[in-house]
Amino acid sequence: MAVRLPTPAEGPLSQIWSRLQTWPWLHIVFASIIVLVLGSYLRVAYKPGLRNIPGPRLAKFTRLHRLFAVASGQIQQMESEMHKKYGPIVRLGPNFISISDPAVIPEIYGFNAKYLKVRRIHISVLSMSSSLMSSSD
Repeated sequence: MAVRLPTPAEGPLSQIWSRLQTWPWLHIVFASIIVLVLGSYLRVAYKPGLRNIPGPRLAKFTRLHRLFAVASGQIQQMESEMHKKYGPIVRLGPNFISISDPAVIPEIYGFNAKYLKVRRIHISVLSMSSSLMSSSD
């Protein structure tokens, strides 16, 4: 007995295609949504000031790799490996950077610093034994 696979005319895509043919303005709506989503991702990925910070390619667009590292309990090891690979400043998300050089912290978080800060600041210091100490204000 052979297994019969659905043809494109029978699947859910055919229903969408038939709706698009009956409502031509839906083409414009779908195209607009796709352009807006892609434009948003590209705007964040190549944001001035962040575009030159090294890090994993996917980190420009999403923080999913960090989510998996946190869920598996490997976030400290992942961040330590990223710093070994990319240097003291690493981009770990679209709007997230990690700094392992304590000498840079006053320059970024000082009173006269020209960098935009968020209300909650997490400062992590990686020691030689790869442990992580965190404090939030």
